[in-house]
Amino acid sequence: MRISEQTANILTSLAKKHFGDDAPVRLFGSRTNDNVRGGDIDIHIIAPKSSFRDELSFLAEVEGQLDEPSGSESGSESPSGCNFTHRSSGHQ
Repeated sequence: MRISEQTANILTSLAKKHFGDDAPVRLFGSRTNDNVRGGDIDIHIIAPKSSFRDELSFLAEVEGQLDEPSGSESGSESPSGCNFTHRSSGHQ
């Protein structure tokens, strides 16, 4: 997994803040491959109860906390792909 422990902690703590303690955050995409460099962060969150406003608030706070200076060798530390699944409806 090619995200820092700090980034993982920020993502999980913000998911808990916005969606509750039982909202798991899963990384997928290129950042799961340790043999390549760069790439955006793709995450999937199963949100038991959330609104579009909750999702936007989460993304805005993540962007604010994970913003890195451009030119970083590790690539962007902000999620560009974020899928939300609502347990009650099963829709993304």
